[in-house]
Amino acid sequence: MTLLKKIQDFIQNLNEKSFIKYVILFWCFIFLIVLLLVVNYFLSVSSAQQQINAINDSREQTVEILQKAQRVEQQRKAVDAILAQDPEFKIDGFIRDITKNLNLEQHFTSGEFTTSTVEDNYREQAEKVTLDGINMKQLTQFLSTIEQTNRLYIKDLEIVRSEKNPRTINSTLTIATLLPPLAREGI
Repeated sequence: MTLLKKIQDFIQNLNEKSFIKYVILFWCFIFLIVLLLVVNYFLSVSSAQQQINAINDSREQTVEILQKAQRVEQQRKAVDAILAQDPEFKIDGFIRDITKNLNLEQHFTSGEFTTSTVEDNYREQAEKVTLDGINMKQLTQFLSTIEQTNRLYIKDLEIVRSEKNPRTINSTLTIATLLPPLAREGI
């Protein structure tokens, strides 16, 4: 109580100019405190929004990774199902059947075979094939027939104009297939 009495006496003893000066200083002090509180609030909100955005970005990346992993697993199951349909699949015989059906036997030359291990211990068997003296229609039919099969895919394709007959082309293809992994081949 005595403190309030002292403050009251101090204010009553002030002249008008000093009183106005103290009131202005008091309101400036209050304004600065409110300003600091508002600035602190907005800085906190901005920081929180940045953290929220960073967390959302991480969440979206995680969702994308999980979706990609799910797609990969579905593709792996599809590949395993295709491989299980014909475990004794021979790429050379299948390609020869295609060339026979398309009457390309006289243009067909079989090249080197390679077998390599790819992702998840799957083995990839590839055959280099040359088709000489054919036209674009025949090549398109050949490529279309290969793409329609689930077991084969084109790894490499090179097309050049034939030197013997300028109206024909020579093409070299690398055709590949996947084989079951060695560890699971007996399953």
